[in-house]
Amino acid sequence: MASSIIPIAALFLSLCSAAAAESIAKPPFPASSESIAEPPFPSFDSPAPAPTYASAPESYDDITEPIDDPFFPVSGESIAEPPFPAFDSPAPAPAYDDVKLLTAGAPEGYNIIDVGGMDNRYLTAHMSAAANKVELFVATEVDTRLRDPATAGSARECLELCKEVYESAAVAMTTGVQSISSGDFIKANFDVSAFHTDIDTCSDECSIAGFEKFEKWAKDVADDCLDRISQHYNPLH
Repeated sequence: MASSIIPIAALFLSLCSAAAAESIAKPPFPASSESIAEPPFPSFDSPAPAPTYASAPESYDDITEPIDDPFFPVSGESIAEPPFPAFDSPAPAPAYDDVKLLTAGAPEGYNIIDVGGMDNRYLTAHMSAAANKVELFVATEVDTRLRDPATAGSARECLELCKEVYESAAVAMTTGVQSISSGDFIKANFDVSAFHTDIDTCSDECSIAGFEKFEKWAKDVADDCLDRISQHYNPLH
């Protein structure tokens, strides 16, 4: 009796073990690779998606709104302007009110004026203008009268004389400009004196109506230039 009980108990135990093995629950999710959820972000080696537009602009000028870029989430309006101008922008010119003379407030002895340089510029300008005006007077007044068939006799002789001395005066004054430029005031004195003498020759030899005003002007210019030239040398030595 006891020997028959043992096999039955062993059979019961084996059946319980088998049932327990089958009752083990399977995992609630499959272990296949297809079932692994994709991450909610792209991988690092994938390029960032390019921004899209409702309608493609033709140029940069057509873009009116800032581009929504996930890597630069700031609008164009929020970017502060630099507190300095661009390198290619010109520097603002100083206001004239801010410009002060270097000699302002300096002692009188430090305000050096180049009198000789001022005289040189004055003389060369006036002497050149005088030579040009004499040449113009010859071309417009003297030559016009000489071409007139009614001009004859002593009137023609006077016009021919005045034309000759006027042309000589223009050459003398042009030479005087060169003397001033080289700093030779003694030579310039002779040149301007020759100019004055030529003008006097016409007025002394002939009295031509309409020439008086021109002759007075030419002599006044010569006298003024001679006065300035004489200040730069001692004519008695």
